[in-house]
Amino acid sequence: MLTDFGLCKESVAVDGIVHTFCGTPEYLAPEPPFYSRCKAEMFENILHAPLQVRSGSSQASLLKGLLGRDVSKRLGGSSDLAELQEHPFFASIKWNDLLVRKVRPPFIPKVASPCDLSHIDPEFTLQPVPASVNECQASGTNEAFPGFSFMNPVEYVAVNPGS
Repeated sequence: MLTDFGLCKESVAVDGIVHTFCGTPEYLAPEPPFYSRCKAEMFENILHAPLQVRSGSSQASLLKGLLGRDVSKRLGGSSDLAELQEHPFFASIKWNDLLVRKVRPPFIPKVASPCDLSHIDPEFTLQPVPASVNECQASGTNEAFPGFSFMNPVEYVAVNPGS
């Protein structure tokens, strides 16, 4: 079992409150539409700025529903997945076919290897890689955790139906 202690803090009392900010401010919920280079302004935007989405489409309705500040009124907040599946944006989705992987993706990238970055914008691929991040291993193995692997639970059940 792997564990990430990156957000761990020592010497916190049982009922104590920690005021340390951990994480990436850009991904505080509701995330995307409130970005600012100034973190204080971004926090203020996340808390108080109105959501600006072009109205009139099921896509706008979906975004407004997912990015609502009040969790109890947020899309999916009352009946979870069923509420999302019933949204007009997903009207064309055949959920049972999707679940059993009968739906063909609209785009299947052609990649030359596990390290092929040709479909990723160079704006990101040309960024320097921090020393703490391992480069992609051509062999597909991760030397940092020898003996560990991952198998999608859905694929595992398909391979081992009695499990």
